[in-house]
Amino acid sequence: MTLNHATNITIELHQYVCRLFDEIWNRKPIRHLGIHTARIKDGGELRQLSFFDLANFEKWEDMDRAVDQIRLKYGIDAVKRAVFIRGSIDHLSGGVSREKRTVAYDRLVID
Repeated sequence: MTLNHATNITIELHQYVCRLFDEIWNRKPIRHLGIHTARIKDGGELRQLSFFDLANFEKWEDMDRAVDQIRLKYGIDAVKRAVFIRGSIDHLSGGVSREKRTVAYDRLVID
């Protein structure tokens, strides 16, 4: 799926992923599922708003920015979704253990 606009909003990406999953899943069991993003752009991109768009993108961006700042200051485990609090899956791993993943979150620079 290619979006018509650039986005860095977690909730918006989640909505698109869920919609795509619902469209293509054939109801057979799935062992592992992941998403991949590409054609990443570095800030400064303006969003073309629709008259019928009810989403508060500015609020969502502010929330994501706040989460990023908290994680930068207190560590990547400082904020996580409630579903991951008592679960065995790491909240940023996509089901891959921290020892095996290749993303170096400790070297990630968040503006």
